[in-house]
Amino acid sequence: MGAEVPSPESNETACRYQYIGRLAEGIVHDLNNLLGVIVNCSHVASVDFERGRDVAEPLDAIRSAAHRASRLARRILILGTEIQPDDSHVQVHRVLEPLVDMYRRSLPPGFRFDYFNEHENSAVRIGLGSLERLVMNLLENAVEAQSGSGRVVLRIEKSAPPRDADADVWGSFCTKISVWDAGDGVDPEIRERIFEPHFSTKGEAGRGVGLGEVARIVEEAGGEIRLGEPENGTRFEVFLPCREGLLAPRSSTLEESDPSGILLVDDDPSLLASRVALLRSLGYEAYPARTLEAARSLMSSHGDVCRLIISMDSPREPEIATLAALKSSHPTLEILISTEAPHRFPAEILERVGSEGVIEKPWRLPDLLDFIRTLPATV
Repeated sequence: MGAEVPSPESNETACRYQYIGRLAEGIVHDLNNLLGVIVNCSHVASVDFERGRDVAEPLDAIRSAAHRASRLARRILILGTEIQPDDSHVQVHRVLEPLVDMYRRSLPPGFRFDYFNEHENSAVRIGLGSLERLVMNLLENAVEAQSGSGRVVLRIEKSAPPRDADADVWGSFCTKISVWDAGDGVDPEIRERIFEPHFSTKGEAGRGVGLGEVARIVEEAGGEIRLGEPENGTRFEVFLPCREGLLAPRSSTLEESDPSGILLVDDDPSLLASRVALLRSLGYEAYPARTLEAARSLMSSHGDVCRLIISMDSPREPEIATLAALKSSHPTLEILISTEAPHRFPAEILERVGSEGVIEKPWRLPDLLDFIRTLPATV
């Protein structure tokens, strides 16, 4: 009997598993980087506190790194699902500025970092987390290319599209993101392999998943990546199709309205307590509930509740039905779903329960303020 020939379906499944494995390895790589930032900045905060110095900067860096780690963790949740195209545009400088601040604080001694933003109106079609991973991998690679000390330059600029680019897709210009380092450059014999998955010039200690992951992200965004040819050092150039025009600014102002409270529902007691503490620290009345049934009882005894934030990992039917019934009996109640997986709550689910939308966990303060902006603080 001859050898069994794999079916096209089995080959496709095997390729998908390999792809998921590469994604998972890249996520672990980036999580380790972020955990390093968190640990280092926590040491800085501890020393600064002991010496009576302001700890706002290291705490901001920890918060920023934690939010990026959370976005990476959410990617793990969707590794086994179909990859959906991201049709949204993100404004490059708004995404990169907090990342740049975090990177600057985490640089080892002896390194100089310069950031130039020469295309502030640039908006590119790419996932927010993908753009962060793309740039952070290039920045980490730039540091690794230099021994002990050196210089790294990140630049955003308006550029002509790559040669032979489709004018219908790219238009007359694009966004160019470049990262330059003052290292020894790339040997000619490995230039052609530099973007291969898992390729590394550092042997077992290498993290070749970085540049391979960058190339994959750029390709999925419809862009192009090049290894430039500077007179010295190394420069990676990323070209992304873009459009110009500022995104609508996020509102964080609080307008006066009738006094009202916020009901929080979560089955994790420590997380619930921390969220209540956050809202109360901002001056809002917040009521905790471990279940939706407990929430209904609280609403009966607290007539000032007009907003409900409920933690849901997936749209389970009993919870959806109960939430819809609660909305039906309290038509003016505004509902926000707090979740790690926003993709699991499509528009039809939100419409069924009468929800105002979703807020990703962990919460970002501007997102929270968008939901409660019409509530007056009680203190």
